[in-house]
Amino acid sequence: MDRINGQKFYKPKLDLQKVPEQFRNIAKGMEQQFVQHMLQQMEKTAPSNQPDSQATQFYKSLLNERHAEIMTNKDEGLGIQRLILEKILPEHLKDRMRVNSNPNKQYQAMMKDSSKLGVTRE
Repeated sequence: MDRINGQKFYKPKLDLQKVPEQFRNIAKGMEQQFVQHMLQQMEKTAPSNQPDSQATQFYKSLLNERHAEIMTNKDEGLGIQRLILEKILPEHLKDRMRVNSNPNKQYQAMMKDSSKLGVTRE
């Protein structure tokens, strides 16, 4: 959300289909690593009567990897990809890739000349 002259404006979301594939792959990979790590940590919290063999540990790691892949490939994943893309995309690309679901012409016009305005980000 941006503030322009004290008014709040919501930016439209990024259209993931317009984002270059290299950036989408990076964001998807980062989300997948995060989900895999989260699944491994969740597994550690479950009590076990006996320690797992090396084969079982290997199988569980492959299973966690596959679960993470499935979770991140479904629709837009868990939403972490969009957050990552908001951070790693250069500003000049972001403006061209916004969804026009709720166009705010006043916002767009003011942002073009934001150097002359008091623009703050929240």
